Amino acid sequence: MAKKEKNIKKNKKRVIFTLGAKFSFFVALLLVTIMVAITAFLYNWMGQALEKEVKERGIAIAKNIANNAADPLIKNDDLPLAILTKEAVQDPLKFDKSINLNIDILNNILNIIKQGFTTSKQTQNIKNEGIYEAIIVRKDGTIASANNVRIIGEKYTPPAGVKKLSENEDTLVQDYTKGGQQYFDIAVAIGTIINNNKYRVGEVHLTISRSIILKVVMEAAIKIGLIIFISLILGILTSILLVNFLVRPIKYLVDGVKAIGEGNYDVQIKLKTNDELGLLTEIFNDTAKSLKEKELIKGAFSKYISSEVMEQIINDPSKLSLHGKRLKATVLFTDIRGFTSMSEKLEPEQVVSIINDYLTIQTDKIIKHNGFLDKFVGDCVMAVFGIPVPKEDDTIRAVRAA
Repeated sequence: MAKKEKNIKKNKKRVIFTLGAKFSFFVALLLVTIMVAITAFLYNWMGQALEKEVKERGIAIAKNIANNAADPLIKNDDLPLAILTKEAVQDPLKFDKSINLNIDILNNILNIIKQGFTTSKQTQNIKNEGIYEAIIVRKDGTIASANNVRIIGEKYTPPAGVKKLSENEDTLVQDYTKGGQQYFDIAVAIGTIINNNKYRVGEVHLTISRSIILKVVMEAAIKIGLIIFISLILGILTSILLVNFLVRPIKYLVDGVKAIGEGNYDVQIKLKTNDELGLLTEIFNDTAKSLKEKELIKGAFSKYISSEVMEQIINDPSKLSLHGKRLKATVLFTDIRGFTSMSEKLEPEQVVSIINDYLTIQTDKIIKHNGFLDKFVGDCVMAVFGIPVPKEDDTIRAVRAA
């Protein structure tokens, strides 16, 4: 009894993960995997595409400066050179502040969301966004003009890791890192034609920060991620509704099984669907009906045969034959000696009471020895040993019962 109560408590404490929860979990996991994969793919693809576009734009700007800087550079006209370098670069302090990658990532994301999804967003017209520095270098290596006027006249020194533009190269794009930031150095030769001969008079160097690429890609990735996240939530909600619709018949089946376990064989599930659940429901209803019939048979015959024989019949109905079968059996007859003379001397109520007690004792003994109670005839009891299931010790059991 204690063990049974322990098992009941154990079952009550067991945590059940429903099919709906499992299905929703796997759907969410699948959608998250797809979301991460798509975001990563778009991040890489957009990064490469933007990097190519930024480099091409930088080269175009540098060539435009080179084309317009040749004559002023030869004539030592500093004003046009200053205008060219100034127009090529936006305010570097403002630029660095807007795309500083060292600030908190969460603040970056919140700012991107705020800018991307509010109607009060203020757009800024910043010319040549991403160009951090523009320098025009003379052929002798001195800086003729730069957006940073403090370095004008100094000797130009390429950043660490950047090669000088060779005489055979007109354009050179190189990546380098400075102060933890990544940049592109775009070098374009400044040339002029004198007497159909081309001469190099200097170089243009543009420094473009990779941060602008990361900024644009991050903005797009976060917006795409938000869209996919919303789709993920909608997908999970849809899967939950779908699973609840599909699992509802299983709940009916569970309730039906519980009812049968409690001894209620009249339970029938009214569910008509043209799928596996519908077939399972039909099988369940047939099983419940069959169990009910067996229980009725067991209840009807339990008064005449032992439970052991009854179980054998229920488990193997083929042992019963409606067409008759020749068997070797032992028949036991019992009655009360002098019953007629005794009954004449007693009141009818007393006779009925004695008969009931007698038949009850006889029935118990016959069933105890696995006999089949055939009939009562007055005070006579007829029992058969060996039907419907014959055994080798039928005769011995009949004698013992007698």
